[in-house]
Amino acid sequence: MHLPSSHRRSLSVTARIVEDSLDDIEKVLMKKDQAKSSRRVTDSFDNDARKRILETVSRLRTVNDEMFHDFELEPNVFSEIQIVRSRIVHLWAVLRDSKSKGLKRFGELSAEAAAEVDERVDHLLAILKELL
Repeated sequence: MHLPSSHRRSLSVTARIVEDSLDDIEKVLMKKDQAKSSRRVTDSFDNDARKRILETVSRLRTVNDEMFHDFELEPNVFSEIQIVRSRIVHLWAVLRDSKSKGLKRFGELSAEAAAEVDERVDHLLAILKELL
């Protein structure tokens, strides 16, 4: 079915949001990407509930894909370099703001703590610079 371009653009965004959310649900329930230092995900579902949810996610994905194709929606197309560079720029800004000078807005740090924070953040920045 052919829809006007403005409607296709809007539905394309909707389909991407649905797809991204389903990816997140699957990742959590399939226990992928959970071995992180900064985040822990605790189990809330038993195996039967987990299986039912994953089956429903699969059905939702199928229907979303059908809508995407039937309405001739356009995917967002990114190059690897766009994604990697945008993440590097974002990480650089976050890390720079996390140096002791940027942390002053949360209160004073001792000289020793400030030096340690700056050393660790500078080390992260040095490694990140290797990606440029």
